Amino acid sequence: MELLTSSGNPRVKAWAALKERKYREQSGAYLVEGLRSVAVYVERGAPLQALLFDSMSGRGEDIAELADICQERGVPVYELTASLIAQIADTKHPQGIIAIARIVTPDILDILGGHDAGSGFARGNSVGGFQRTVRQDAADGFERSVRHEGNIGVTARSASADVVLVADGVKDPGNLGTMIRSAAAVGARALVTTENSVDLYNPKVVRAAMGALAYVPVLSVEANRLTQALRQHGCRLVCAEASAKRSLYETDLRGALALAFGSEVDGLSPELRSQADDSLSVPMPGNAESLNAGVAATVVLYEALRQRTAFGGTVRLDGWH
Repeated sequence: MELLTSSGNPRVKAWAALKERKYREQSGAYLVEGLRSVAVYVERGAPLQALLFDSMSGRGEDIAELADICQERGVPVYELTASLIAQIADTKHPQGIIAIARIVTPDILDILGGHDAGSGFARGNSVGGFQRTVRQDAADGFERSVRHEGNIGVTARSASADVVLVADGVKDPGNLGTMIRSAAAVGARALVTTENSVDLYNPKVVRAAMGALAYVPVLSVEANRLTQALRQHGCRLVCAEASAKRSLYETDLRGALALAFGSEVDGLSPELRSQADDSLSVPMPGNAESLNAGVAATVVLYEALRQRTAFGGTVRLDGWH
């Protein structure tokens, strides 16, 4: 453990620069702020470059425990003054702990089941691939270890594991963070953003995701490449649009599919809309003019989960849906 006290320290300057996208892209790292979110990353075994903390903050014991775990795993731990934590943090009132997380970018073809068009994601009701040990590589993030009925380390595969959530040009960080959090909550396979979306690792997105980036694979892909990959792997593209004739309750949301949502202002891009296999709307019998992308995506994700579990009971622990 190393104590840093100077605002001119090169490490401190580099960490503070991660608030800007170009430095995140250059360094391949991003900021995770707050005790709750950092604890999720540590518990998950997510790849961390460093852990920064202020020992004088109000949650000293909890922070010390996380610092000890990181040191045991070989993650560099630094004690900083409160002023240096504030210099690095994106929030006005930081909680005294920041993780520097490594950006892990899977390929869309790997997400959909491998490079062989005849295998993986599109084969029957299986999404195949990624048959890996839970802790093989903390960077993988494709499986999660859960505590279930007294057993530790059981790998749970959600009934929604063949669902990819697509944020098409979503620019609001809060909306994108909510979408990531909801995708993780239902056990979706991944979240994909298209061009013109807010950066996945924007500090506001990371805060809104509340640690979910440690659980669900995320990546950014051009819309045309995304639709080609979906087609190659037999994955239906279902777009959410207010003008759609059928509601989500009338739409079959089972099987391998990508659920696409556009921004509240611009809607879906022509590239995705023209390639859609189906479209759906979210009923609004009340007086609201619209739902934001985060809320709409959550509603549809849970309807997809309901359709998958309505006749099968609960989440299966013995393989893919």
